[in-house]
Amino acid sequence: MRKYLLSNVVLILIGLMLYSCDSSQSDKKPYGEGKIGVITARAMSHLGTNVPLKLIDDDVNTFWHSAEPAGNFGWVSISYPKPVKISKYSITRRTDIWSQSPVDFVLEGAIDREFQAEQYSKNKWKIIDEQRAQDWSREAQKTYTIKQPKEFIHYRIRILATGDKAYASIAELGLIE
Repeated sequence: MRKYLLSNVVLILIGLMLYSCDSSQSDKKPYGEGKIGVITARAMSHLGTNVPLKLIDDDVNTFWHSAEPAGNFGWVSISYPKPVKISKYSITRRTDIWSQSPVDFVLEGAIDREFQAEQYSKNKWKIIDEQRAQDWSREAQKTYTIKQPKEFIHYRIRILATGDKAYASIAELGLIE
C-alpha cells in the first residue's frame, strides 16, 4: 500500500511538472505535454517501469501495464487543470503483445474539481463512449469519435476485458480536441 501511494505521489508531481511546461499546441492535436495536470491509474505494474506516464510519452515501445490479472484490469485517468472538450481519442497497442490490448472498455468523464483518484465516487463518472469486441490483431492504433462531446476535467479509460483475459497494457493514449 505504501509503495502504491508513493508511486501516485511521484506521478502527480511529474504530471504537475508537465503542466508547468510551455507548449503551444495548435487546435486538433492530442492533449499531452504541457496541458495535463495529473495522470494516474489503478492496477499499475508492480515493477514500477510501466507506469501511466508511458501512455503520453510519444513512444510506442513503452507502455502502461496493469499489475492485477483476471478481470481486475483497472483504469487510467488523465486530468486537466480546466475543462476540455475531447472529440476523439486513440489507443495504441503494444508492439509486442497485442492480446493484452483492451477488447471491452469504457471512456468516462467527470467535471468535479475535487478529484481524488481512489476515492472518487463511481456515480460522478459519465460514460462518454463504450467499445466492445475490439480486434487488435491487425491494427496497432485505433481512433474513436465521441458522438456527443462535452467538457470534462477528468477522463478515464476503464478496461473491462482484454484479449488474453489476463493483464492489460496500452502503449499510447491520445485525447484529441
